[in-house]
Amino acid sequence: MQTAKMTRIKFPQQRLFLNYVMQKLQLNLVQLAKSARLNYELLKKQHQERLFFEESDFLRLCKLGKIKPSSLEIERLEDNWGKILGGKRGMKVMRLKYANRLKYWAEKGGRS
Repeated sequence: MQTAKMTRIKFPQQRLFLNYVMQKLQLNLVQLAKSARLNYELLKKQHQERLFFEESDFLRLCKLGKIKPSSLEIERLEDNWGKILGGKRGMKVMRLKYANRLKYWAEKGGRS
């Protein structure tokens, strides 16, 4: 089973963008999350500019706010953006922690 690619959208005016959409729809952040069917905590972090938008969420908000995405200066980041380093670290930890079990798991097909 393949997972869908999630392109991230990066642009410097995330907070202004969300404020504009909220003002245009006359909603607060909680109401916007409900009407756009988005996770409130995720939307809050995006409003604080701590996280970037997933492309599908960004497009949904543009549609609600009647904004053309092409009118904004955005940067598309690859679907694996921000994940590579953590994945390498995680695998290194797993190899160190379970070094004596790796051969056994490989022979059994991953089962204990």
